[in-house]
Amino acid sequence: MTKTILNLFFLGVFGMIAYTLFFLVKSMVRRKHLIPVDRKEWGSLTSDLVTIGACIFLLFILNKNYQEPMEAVMQFRNKPLPAFTFYNTKTGKEETLDNYKNKTVILNIWATWCPPCRREMPDLDKLQLSAQKQGVEIIAISDEEPTVIKDFLVKNPYSFNTSWFTSSNELINSIQTRPVSILIKNGEVNDIVIGSRGYGFFKNWVEK
Repeated sequence: MTKTILNLFFLGVFGMIAYTLFFLVKSMVRRKHLIPVDRKEWGSLTSDLVTIGACIFLLFILNKNYQEPMEAVMQFRNKPLPAFTFYNTKTGKEETLDNYKNKTVILNIWATWCPPCRREMPDLDKLQLSAQKQGVEIIAISDEEPTVIKDFLVKNPYSFNTSWFTSSNELINSIQTRPVSILIKNGEVNDIVIGSRGYGFFKNWVEK
C-alpha cells in the first residue's frame, strides 16, 4: 500500500462513519428520542453502531499496520536507515547496507509464514535477474531463525539475497507488517510500500 492509497482508505472509512452518523442522528430526530421505543427500530440502531465500531477498528488496523510503519521509515527519507546487519546467503558473510551504497536497493522485510511475501518473491527474483546489470539489488531479510530461512531456501531458491537479521534496531523491530519494501538509492531512503507487489510495479519503482 502506498501513501496515496492509504490516504484514500482513510478518507473512505471516515466518509462511511460520517454517512452512518448522519442517518443515525436523522433517525433520532425523526423519533424524537435517543433510545428507540419501538423494538423494530433496535435492529437499525444496532446495525449503525456495528458499522461505526467496525470502521473504528479498521482505522486502528490501518494506522497500526500501515500508517505507523510508513511514518517511521519515511522520517529517514534522504537519509540512511539506522544501522543493522544481516547474513548474505550468497557470500556467507555478515553485511550492512553500507556495502550497497552505489546501488539501488529494494530492502524487502518478509517472513516464511506470510503468503503475500511468498507470492511476490518470484517477481522480485525476475527483477533481480533483469535489472542487476543496472545496479539493482534485492535484499530480502526476515527476523525468523536462520534454520527456518535455510529450510525455506532449499525448496525456494532465488537469485537475490534471501536472509535474516543478525542484528536489528528499534525501527526494524517496530515494523510488524509483512511484506514491507523500502527503496534505497545511494544509501538513502527513497520510498516505502507495504503489501505484496508484482514485477511491473517493482520495475517502475526502481526506475522512477
